[in-house]
Amino acid sequence: NDLRVEPRTDGEWLRFGAALYRPLSSVPAITAGSGAVMIGPDGYVEWRTVPAAGSVTISGNGSWKVFSVDGAPVGAGDADGAEVTVPAGARLALFGPAGAVLQVRHTVS
Repeated sequence: NDLRVEPRTDGEWLRFGAALYRPLSSVPAITAGSGAVMIGPDGYVEWRTVPAAGSVTISGNGSWKVFSVDGAPVGAGDADGAEVTVPAGARLALFGPAGAVLQVRHTVS
């Protein structure tokens, strides 16, 4: 596999094989409350950071994974409205078909 740099509107991303990596500094943060996250037209995973500890509820046509700040898995599941406790600094990965909208509610503890 070759490592390639791909210029994007929010910085340079790296492609290695089939994987595409974006700079953590370009990942949007989830704020307290509710919001919609749309899976982009390419169907890539949508990443979000969770700056404050609390709980996150995700619903819509898709699934999710949560990782701690050091990359350890915290939880995963379908976007069926289940609530997951998240530590401060967590990373949230949202999966779904291109154009799918997932509702994300973050409650700060």
